[in-house]
Amino acid sequence: MLMALQFTIHEIDHSISYHARQMVRQYALSHSIEMGEALITATALKNHELLRTNVKHFTPISGLKLEHYSPA
Repeated sequence: MLMALQFTIHEIDHSISYHARQMVRQYALSHSIEMGEALITATALKNHELLRTNVKHFTPISGLKLEHYSPA
């Protein structure tokens, strides 16, 4: 089913976990980034994936490929 939806599952490794913790420390108060969002973002950055999301939380993160997502 995931292949039909074009999802890729990536493992969370030490570098992704570390990067996510750093993002939470840096952006939690200023941009309301929580750990779940940070883990997804760090995974997207490491794997050069496009992130479809509400972009307002993620604008300060350089190198992130973003596409605005709005549920229909």
